[in-house]
Amino acid sequence: MAMRSVRSGLALVLAAGLPASAQTITPVLVAGDPVVGVGFVTTIESVAVNNSGQWVIEADTDNPDTTADAVKLRSGVLLLQENQTLVGVSPGNLSSFDANSINAAGNCGANMFLRNTGSTSTDSGLFFNNRLILQESAISTAPQFAPNTPYIGFFDARMNDSNRLFVIASVDDPTIATTVDRALVIVNFDPATGTYTESVLAKEGDTLPGMTVAVADFATTPYSYDFNNNGDAIYYVVSVGGANDAVYRNLTKLAMETEPSPIAGRTWASLSSSGNSAAINNAGGHAYTGTLSGDTATDRVIIRNGAKFRQEGDAPPGIPGGFTLTSFGTSSIIKMADNGKVLWFGDWNDPDTTRDTALFLDDQVLLQEGVTQVGGMLVLSISSVEDGYAMSPNGRFIVAEVTLTDGVTNRNAALLIDMGETQACYANCDGSTGSPLLTANDFQCFLNKYAAGDSYANCDGSTGIPALTANDFQCFLNKYAAGCS
Repeated sequence: MAMRSVRSGLALVLAAGLPASAQTITPVLVAGDPVVGVGFVTTIESVAVNNSGQWVIEADTDNPDTTADAVKLRSGVLLLQENQTLVGVSPGNLSSFDANSINAAGNCGANMFLRNTGSTSTDSGLFFNNRLILQESAISTAPQFAPNTPYIGFFDARMNDSNRLFVIASVDDPTIATTVDRALVIVNFDPATGTYTESVLAKEGDTLPGMTVAVADFATTPYSYDFNNNGDAIYYVVSVGGANDAVYRNLTKLAMETEPSPIAGRTWASLSSSGNSAAINNAGGHAYTGTLSGDTATDRVIIRNGAKFRQEGDAPPGIPGGFTLTSFGTSSIIKMADNGKVLWFGDWNDPDTTRDTALFLDDQVLLQEGVTQVGGMLVLSISSVEDGYAMSPNGRFIVAEVTLTDGVTNRNAALLIDMGETQACYANCDGSTGSPLLTANDFQCFLNKYAAGDSYANCDGSTGIPALTANDFQCFLNKYAAGCS
């Protein structure tokens, strides 16, 4: 069967090993697909998706000019191409992309790298779509820095629905002894005026509440930090001496090396920057990964809201055969929806290594290598690397990089999974998991989001001005009355 036939039906019911439900799958980008004016897709590099199912994918193409072969597509339309000019950058061109993100309005906030700027000290910046916000070498106005502190680099940025970017930045603060200093910076961008303000959550040299030594650095790998619509952040701290690395939510310590973990009798052995991931949802729920002391067959763990979610040695849910989990993938990437569900990757000890990994949403198998079929095509492998899969905040949409095969040809592809509206209960605004699920707290949560102008409060999905009206109150009341199933 030709690969193109996979795409003949855009919403195909997921089969082979998955439960019969409203869940559907769409191959949205496949190697060999054309990008008008550029070339044909060769590989998928990075994925992201928002609550409307609008996706952003970074990909490589076969463009013969290797300085212009990388692209960023937004729901199939070219958004950015390597080597193009960018608004606010002169001189200079786009050199490469960093991590991927898309907010509820379909806007992308990211760090991107530049070429032809005339200096290596100006070859990166923070961008709103194709528009420069802040370029390397700019002097920070954040009051937490000393005067004349320049930015000297940026790591991946996370932009929320209010166009606030959370970024780990490298600076050179004159009051900090080292020449490269790290900081957690929040940039509040106003697209209407093109202006921004800055604030610093924490920085190198700070001693955070609950620490006895200072911050030496922060974990800078993609998805070792996260940011929500309320402006809350979760991140890993690298301590001076490296013996007290920790996970923080804002300025509250969640876990620290050598201290007790949620697993009885096990302390935290490693919360370093290597191979760890953290997530925070818009309801304030959080999840993170880490390594425990003791038995190495059970030392990797995912923690959700302070309790064990998954641990090496557990049985992989929905997988027959009595197997046990052996890892959470190359990068242990986790995502957390506003309803509290966690997207995670699992690898287990099936001697048949052609079918021993899967992508899960809580206990549900979404994709299993060697088992799941899409329109007659087999999912040969699932990417577990950074940016290999993503989930919308409402938990409805998931996009994942896979390799598909028809038994003859293997092709890299991005699959969009729609879990259906019943998978995430809109009325459970506070993301609670108790019984009853819906309480007066959900009304207060909705009122708070409405007052804040949060996109969640646009219950009826209207696109007029203003977007939030009395109709949204009635919509919420109707959804609350309908309950959650």
